[in-house]
Amino acid sequence: MLLSSAIAALSAAFIPSVTAIIGGTAVTGDTYEYTVAIMQPALAGTASTPFICNGVLISEFTVMTAAECVQGFATSDLSVRVGFASSGQRSIKVNNITAMSTFNYDTLNGDVALLNLTSAVTNITPAILASTSLDGGSPADCVKLVGWGGLKNNTQSIAPKLHTVEVDVIRPQTCAAALSSCGFKLNRNLRFCTSSTSSGAEGYGDAGGPVVDNQGVVVGLMTGNPACAQPNRLATQVLLSSTNVHNFIQKNKYGPS
Repeated sequence: MLLSSAIAALSAAFIPSVTAIIGGTAVTGDTYEYTVAIMQPALAGTASTPFICNGVLISEFTVMTAAECVQGFATSDLSVRVGFASSGQRSIKVNNITAMSTFNYDTLNGDVALLNLTSAVTNITPAILASTSLDGGSPADCVKLVGWGGLKNNTQSIAPKLHTVEVDVIRPQTCAAALSSCGFKLNRNLRFCTSSTSSGAEGYGDAGGPVVDNQGVVVGLMTGNPACAQPNRLATQVLLSSTNVHNFIQKNKYGPS
């Protein structure tokens, strides 16, 4: 997922997704325009892609992403690309990075970070995030994954258009049993599971992107997965209605720099 030295910290029990968003469609209009791309500008024009991960605009000065995406980076290493090609895209520098103190590669707990932007994004409506009313429970039935990740398997390059795909929400008991095959314990208060098949899956670069319910509320955040997730056609997502995650976001949501 990351093509920097930060990936060296990954545990053997953790792997990024190995496919692109598949089975999906290009987003039209300004739907999901709060989905941004996190970039490494120094790699522009080189053989390596400057695209790192997705992010979610949650206030005019704040982008939420997966902590794994920005681990080991300085603010000067990063920029955030906002907007669609049709409405004009621009890059904004990052002023500060705040990750959850509980972030852990082994358990995947606390895989959330907030980026403070150096200038406000005033032409895009921030995402609506889930409240704590879902704490301890998964969203119902199905959700949509949204991301800029590459459109071919095992590619890190950014897609020319934002894509989305609908996937099923898997019962916690079913998911927990499957993931226990590699010793991964699913914390149902912090994560929930979605299907990951040829008809719909997340992929390289899609970490940090939104998981959206049928009311348009961002209920989850795409992140990496334990090693046995993909063989079991599963993916795990951060549960944004978790009390710990919700409180972290509310406490650290940035204002003007």
